Amino acid sequence: STDENSAQVDHGEPKQVKASNRSSVIVRVWNDEGTIGVTSTTDVDERGLELALKTVSEIAVADVRLAFLSELPVAEEWACPLNLGPRVDDSLPARLRSEIDRLQPWAAQTRRERGRTLFGASGAGADQVHVVADALSHVADGGSLSEPPPGEVEWRFEMPLLIRHLADDLRTFHHEAIAAQPGVVEPDHQALTKWIFDETVLGEALTAVADRLTEVAEDDPMARLVRGLLIPEGHYHGGTTF
Repeated sequence: STDENSAQVDHGEPKQVKASNRSSVIVRVWNDEGTIGVTSTTDVDERGLELALKTVSEIAVADVRLAFLSELPVAEEWACPLNLGPRVDDSLPARLRSEIDRLQPWAAQTRRERGRTLFGASGAGADQVHVVADALSHVADGGSLSEPPPGEVEWRFEMPLLIRHLADDLRTFHHEAIAAQPGVVEPDHQALTKWIFDETVLGEALTAVADRLTEVAEDDPMARLVRGLLIPEGHYHGGTTF
């Protein structure tokens, strides 16, 4: 649990004093395939813990799906067949939105074929991809690392752990778009990760967010943990993320 105190002061005189106590738990789930899902929640009642277990189980399932893809045969030099187009604006939020727009029809096709989506770990609905993209861009562009980003969403997690789930949702969306592309074989997890960090605006945004977390990582262990969960080893300035 965490004790929090705050006060409003006007010309040296206290106007309002607030105090609160928050409890939180970190939930980890291992499945039969040996993959792990990690999340946290401040809702420690029965309903909150049930939701946390459901969410973390979905994350572990997603890891299993990616592990399965890594076992498939792949072309020696897989290249994304999607043309993400030229830059339409110099700002990161506008470029990420433009990328989402180009991928949307393909991701929608995959969702129709599967009859489901793993998007939504953050609390966003399946139709709120742009809201999640804007939230991640907000953090990358200097937004608060402790206050939730704007958006009409009841986020399931507090900051900075929410950042990890925003990233997971957008990675899921990008993977869905790739899954709809024609081809004999699918790219493995390594090829997908390389594509995201070498060729997409999402990869640029994730690196920018990791840079923000690095600024406070020395004094904030949770920020360091989230940075490690955000970017796979070898894709953050050529070094470690943990």
